[in-house]
Amino acid sequence: MKKVLTVVSMLAIVAASFAQTNSYKWDAVHSNINFELDYLGISEATGRFSQSEGSLMYSKADFSDAKIMVTVDVNSINTDNEQRDGHLKSPDFFDVEKHPKITFESKKFTKAGKDMYKVDGTLTMKGVTKDIITEAKYLGEKSDAYGQTYSLWKVDFEVDRQEYGVSFNKTNAAGDYVLGDDVRMSINAKFVKQ
Repeated sequence: MKKVLTVVSMLAIVAASFAQTNSYKWDAVHSNINFELDYLGISEATGRFSQSEGSLMYSKADFSDAKIMVTVDVNSINTDNEQRDGHLKSPDFFDVEKHPKITFESKKFTKAGKDMYKVDGTLTMKGVTKDIITEAKYLGEKSDAYGQTYSLWKVDFEVDRQEYGVSFNKTNAAGDYVLGDDVRMSINAKFVKQ
C-alpha cells in the first residue's frame, strides 16, 4: 500500500510541475487601446489611452484557466485635440479626479474558433462595474531580438457609455444627437513573459 501511495504522490508532483503557471506583464510601450464612436451620424470620433498596465496568467494551453487584468489611466486619453481631451476628463464624461482608472478583469475564456476566444469579464468605469464579453484573437507567442517572449492578442468589444454614466451629449440644428452611445474598443495587447 505504501508503494502505491508513493507512486501516486510522485505522479501528482510530476503533473503539478507540468501545470506550471505562465506569467506575463502588460507591455505598455507596444500595446495600444483605441476607441471610436459615431459623430454627427456621418463620421467617427476617435481616440486612444496611452498609459496602461496589466497582466496575463495561465497554466493550460487552451487558456481555459487564463486570467487577464488591465488598468487604464484615464488621464492619458488622447484625441489629438487638447481642448476636447480636457472636456473628456471633466465630470461631463470620465470625471478623472474622482475616477482616474478604468479596469477590466477576466472571469472566463471560452474557445470560439481557430485562435478566437470569448472572454467574459467585468469592466469598471466611472465607478460603475458591469459584466461584458469581449472577442479576443490569439496572435501567438513570439520572441524578439533580445530574447524576450511575448503573448500577442487582438481584442474588440463595444460598450454603451450611457450605462457607465459617461453620458454628456448635445444636439445639432436638426435635433440629432452629436455623439453616439456605442463606443467601439480595439486593443492590440502585448504581454511580455516574466
